[in-house]
This record gives sequence, C-alpha cells and structure tokens, in this order.
Amino acid sequence: QKQPSHTRQLQRVKAHLDFLLLSRFLTRPSALALPSAHMRRSHGRRVLAAIADGAPLYNGGNLKACVGLYLATAKDMLAESHLCNSVCRSDTCAEEAPPPMLPVLTAVQAHASGKFSDADQAWLLRDSFDFLLFNKLVDTSR
Repeated sequence: QKQPSHTRQLQRVKAHLDFLLLSRFLTRPSALALPSAHMRRSHGRRVLAAIADGAPLYNGGNLKACVGLYLATAKDMLAESHLCNSVCRSDTCAEEAPPPMLPVLTAVQAHASGKFSDADQAWLLRDSFDFLLFNKLVDTSR
C-alpha cells in the first residue's frame, strides 16, 4: 500500500533531522533545541501527558478522541512556539519553525488537509511527539 504524501513528507523531515544529528553536521543535539528552557520543559510535559492520556484512548478504539487530544497538544505547542495560527494551513509556517517543531507542524498540516483516517492522523501526531522525545529535544525531567 502506497503511503499518503504527508506521511512520506513527515518521514523525510524526520530523516533529514536524524541525518543532521547522526552526521554530526550539528555538533550537538542542543543545536536543534527549542529557544528556551521553559519551552523545552513545557513541551516535554505536554508530550508526556498527551501520550499517557491518548494511548489508552487509541487502544480502547476511541480514535477520534485520541486524535483530538494529540492535535490540541500539537497546536498548543505550536502556538507557544509562536509559529502560526491555530490551524497551521500555510506552508509559510515551516519557514518560521525551529527544526524540532517541523515534524509536529507537518502532522498538524496533514490533519488540516482532511485526507487521512483517524488512525493515520493519530500515528502522524504520535510519531512527531516520539521524535521530540527520542532525540531529547524536549525536557522530560521533573
């Protein structure tokens, strides 16, 4: 089955950022960090809370509620990052986005397109959160 274009786009963005980290083009992961410690902590708390609440919704078959929770979290993070309007339909948002927020922005734009199933939308958003966590681009310390 062929992947939707936004899924491929998200994978390309994530692969590009992974390449920059792995190739040591960027000398340290913190070069991709969000602009402030407060924002990194705030985003980290939001991501962990969304996953903790959203995964049981998804696993329980309530995909719309899971997508709604993940989407609200992503939009809150984008708004706090001062990236764009609440829907993020414009491609110009990407020009303003700090690199760690590009996967989140791409997932929100994919949702706005209306072309994806609830399951696909949930996974696009969750993958963008996992990218932030895996690469330690958000602060999850207490």
